Amino acid sequence: MQLTLTQPRSWTFLLLFVPSFLLWENVHSASTHDTVGGLRSMNLKELLDMAMLFSGNIGHLNKQLRKLYFNNVFSAGIFSTIMLNFKKNPEFRGNAIRSCQKFSQETPGNIEEAKRIAVEDFLKIIVRPLRFWNDTLHHLVSELSIMPEVPTEILSKVEDIKTRNEDLLELIRWIINKVFPGVEENEMLPVNQDLVHFQTADQNARIATLHKFNFCLGIDTNSIGLYLKLMKCVLTGGKKCHSIGF
Repeated sequence: MQLTLTQPRSWTFLLLFVPSFLLWENVHSASTHDTVGGLRSMNLKELLDMAMLFSGNIGHLNKQLRKLYFNNVFSAGIFSTIMLNFKKNPEFRGNAIRSCQKFSQETPGNIEEAKRIAVEDFLKIIVRPLRFWNDTLHHLVSELSIMPEVPTEILSKVEDIKTRNEDLLELIRWIINKVFPGVEENEMLPVNQDLVHFQTADQNARIATLHKFNFCLGIDTNSIGLYLKLMKCVLTGGKKCHSIGF
């Protein structure tokens, strides 16, 4: 039976959820990625807490990267111009948001929609942007490493974000494998088309693409953090989950 995030927290719901919950509580041996070692001793709440911590860390690093872009001669001019357009032109801001990659029509537009999504599908919704950014950040590191005049601190920060995204993706995959063993990840995701901008000789266009990546990653990281918070609340949070703001 497929569980959704809106089923009432009754004895019926708990009985339906027990098999998956026990799977978390009784895990004592598992092969895991080094960066998320020790997962075998964690229960459901602890695993979701770790995922939220990873997600928050990515968001924090991305904000730090944004500051580096604004405070560095390499990119400050273009970033300041774009930000001025953001503040003065709502249409420009709207177009920027719409230009970010859309991963699925199933992605919830608000919390109420999210609560109606099955747990398995919800986890897949989280995996899609993580996989997308895993590939994008891998290519971005390669491009920045050969891009003229890129400050070492910027390249290092992007590498940090890439590593943290890999960690979170591995953790979510581990969670999925434990809750829904045998689920295969065979969905093809699009390549980030904006990567082609790094092949141009136009330095301004390349830096503008860096701004877009920073902006869109921020949106996706915030969304992933919200989804993880909602999952933790519904699956482990009790009655307070249904209060405003949970």
